Amino acid sequence: MELKNESLTNKKLTEVETNEAKKPTKKDPKEKKPTEKTKEQDPKEMVSEQPQQFLIQLMSGDIDPNMMMDEDAYTAEQIEDLKLSIKEWLGRVPFTEFRNAIHKDVIGQDNLDLILANVYNYLTNVALGNPVNNNMLMAAPSGCGKTETYRSLRNYFKTEIPELTISQVDVSVITEEGIVGAGSSILVDELMENGTNGYGIVFMDEFDKKLIPSFAEGANTSAAVQNQLLTIIEGREVPFILNGQPTGYYIDTSNTMFIGLGSFNESREQKKNAAKNNLGFGARTQDNDMFDEITREDMIKMGASYEMIGRFPLIVNYHKLSEEAVDKIIDKTLETLRLAYQLPIELDAGMRTQLHEFANGVYGCRMLDSSIRDQVIKQYTAWLIGGCKKKKIVIHSVTESELV
Repeated sequence: MELKNESLTNKKLTEVETNEAKKPTKKDPKEKKPTEKTKEQDPKEMVSEQPQQFLIQLMSGDIDPNMMMDEDAYTAEQIEDLKLSIKEWLGRVPFTEFRNAIHKDVIGQDNLDLILANVYNYLTNVALGNPVNNNMLMAAPSGCGKTETYRSLRNYFKTEIPELTISQVDVSVITEEGIVGAGSSILVDELMENGTNGYGIVFMDEFDKKLIPSFAEGANTSAAVQNQLLTIIEGREVPFILNGQPTGYYIDTSNTMFIGLGSFNESREQKKNAAKNNLGFGARTQDNDMFDEITREDMIKMGASYEMIGRFPLIVNYHKLSEEAVDKIIDKTLETLRLAYQLPIELDAGMRTQLHEFANGVYGCRMLDSSIRDQVIKQYTAWLIGGCKKKKIVIHSVTESELV
């Protein structure tokens, strides 16, 4: 079924724009009476006019953290610019056009459409000023396209909606409070810097690693970290801490869309072992492969709290790639390399067959990509130093010893 922009009607946009037009406008700063000499800019003015520069100077110690501004002055202009840009994009770009652009990068995953529809709905609600509740989890073995989904969305919106923050954070480095390591507030560091009061999309990489129980001195440290993450993901005002001191600035994470990424290999192993243990005399072997669906129940058995999983209304699984999808990925990789090396690059039949085996293996498309690039750079190096007279690169199948 084709989704259209009709979810965001011109009527609703007009109502929002009319309401915003009623807001009092700020006096043009250019109308201020000029002074005879240039004086150093007041930090409070810098915060509202140059928020990123303010944070840079605040972190470097050039500005006293106590000389803070009004939170509204800091974020109002950035939020307004973001919402206007989103409205303009929604009115200009049909969902199908957005979908086609991302599908060019993330190939062969039909459930990508669920993610894109959820992102589209999030942006629609931000533009309309509605509450947002679009958190989701992505479960897929390594090399299936999770990171590529983040990368493609980031690159797309970097051009289409530059004001929209899309960041990725490695959740596995977060430690329990009081223990040396990263705090849970790193989830929103980039949102803090951009001054849009939490509006943006945060991809939480390795999310599944913090669901696995980990004990230190008898305490489950993973459960403690889950509780820390929960306070941010469920939506609250998060303070900006500098050098251990509060700055007086907060962002509201109820405005944020959080997307957890994970391979959930621990859960896949649990399911495989459970299937083996349940086999009795005359029982048939169950086919538990690495692409089985991961459910909420699986995550809870793995060690996730009910409260944590309950904060994610949508779970999306990526699946095994079809033969056609693998061929498209191979051809796209070759085309990218041909452009980069300015040489014809071909595969022999044996290598293409081997790449199909790699694509749905343990390392997924990462193995496919690295296998091609490895041979390309070796032959290209030989070509540069004159040891190879060929005017094209031909990639051959490799042996097990060459893969080690």
